Amino acid sequence: MQTWSFRDEVLRMTRQWHIVLAFIVVAGLLGYAGTYVFPAPYRATAELYVGIDVTRVGEMAHVIPLAETEPLNLDDYKNWQLKQVSDIVSSDKVVKTTLDALREQDGYWSQVEAADLKEWMDIYWYDAGDWRLEVIHPQAEYASQAVEVWRDAGYARIEKLLVYAERAAELDAELQSANTSVGIVEEKIASLEAGTALDDAQAELVLLTTNRAKVLKEYHQALDDSIGLSANLYLKPSFGVSQGERVRSTGTVTLVSGGIGLLVWVLMAFLRARGKEEVLLPRDRQIPPSPQDVGRNGISTPPTEDTNAD
Repeated sequence: MQTWSFRDEVLRMTRQWHIVLAFIVVAGLLGYAGTYVFPAPYRATAELYVGIDVTRVGEMAHVIPLAETEPLNLDDYKNWQLKQVSDIVSSDKVVKTTLDALREQDGYWSQVEAADLKEWMDIYWYDAGDWRLEVIHPQAEYASQAVEVWRDAGYARIEKLLVYAERAAELDAELQSANTSVGIVEEKIASLEAGTALDDAQAELVLLTTNRAKVLKEYHQALDDSIGLSANLYLKPSFGVSQGERVRSTGTVTLVSGGIGLLVWVLMAFLRARGKEEVLLPRDRQIPPSPQDVGRNGISTPPTEDTNAD
């Protein structure tokens, strides 16, 4: 039985190299032409440095209530904080701010919706360090515009939130001091007897308690305004933006198309060999003659009338 053999096809390929080359060249030319008929969009990137100091473990007690999942250790706390930064930079508020700023620069953006702009955006990060903001757009100029304005808008938003976070840290220190003062006065009152000194101490306690309640209210408001960001976060935007480069280069598309042309030839060769095998297979499976049909000389003879009569 004749079967398909890779070795035979390789030998056939060497003998028919001009046909194989024609498949590769034609497919490559088609891919090359396709890059002009259906051009790839452009990608522009900008960097944003994000750092965080997680050595102040005591602050975790204040940010845990704002976390969707309680951070169990420093790594969880750090990752939660970085995820917060990523969500804020790609939030609808930042996207809207970016689009408003772009519309002031170029009239093209007036016909672009926020949802469309958000689809063109992406942010890549793994840990603290340089984060890459990316915008993909059919035109290189607009891709560069968008990623630069987006980086600035995200940076400005985080910096504003960190102002509230810093205020929350200051109020936290005031709260600790107020708690200490209240504790001292409460111990003092417990050791005093009725009299002027006790009355003065009780009045001081009322004043300290009122002030502590005021600071506590401001502290919670600052936490809400900061969306739970830590004051230990610090950002630094890059000053450069990568020029828009095509997502798929012409050379890459041409090479890939040529490889596809080679695969097409291999597939056609395989199907051709399979077709020949199916044509030859019925002959190989013909029923051999029976011993009665084989003569003394080993040559089969057709049946006679006597045989049919029997």
